[in-house]
Amino acid sequence: MSRRRRRAPLWTLAATSLLALLAAGSLAACSGSPGSGPKNTVDPGPLQPNGPISWSEAASRVGEVLSVEGPVTGTSVESNGDVVLNVGADAADPGRFVVIIPKAATAKFAPRPADHYDGQLVVATGKIVDVGGVATMIVRSPARLTTGQ
Repeated sequence: MSRRRRRAPLWTLAATSLLALLAAGSLAACSGSPGSGPKNTVDPGPLQPNGPISWSEAASRVGEVLSVEGPVTGTSVESNGDVVLNVGADAADPGRFVVIIPKAATAKFAPRPADHYDGQLVVATGKIVDVGGVATMIVRSPARLTTGQ
């Protein structure tokens, strides 16, 4: 008694081939140059057409990705190594705007970023979030924090 081998239906072969191609394409799209690390997934795209908003408007724009401009009135380095820039008003004023440079990102910035940005007019680009009632932006790239002219 001989058994006849059944062939797989053509549609299963096509589906398997399609899945293999999709998987290969997904892996190629995800791979970058070695050591490049994860890419920044927040792209502000075209920002507000009239330029950056004032630091004093930031609290009313929480949740938006914008550029915010203002003078750095004081800086500090937190115990965890994060650099904090108070923009527009000093640290005691809850109406200030805060830019945080996480410790892990400080090496990308100018040496001693707290000293570098103190007293400067800055433009920070990113998502405005509320941290304890204060409009805040976390900036991980010097391209997202420029000094004014």
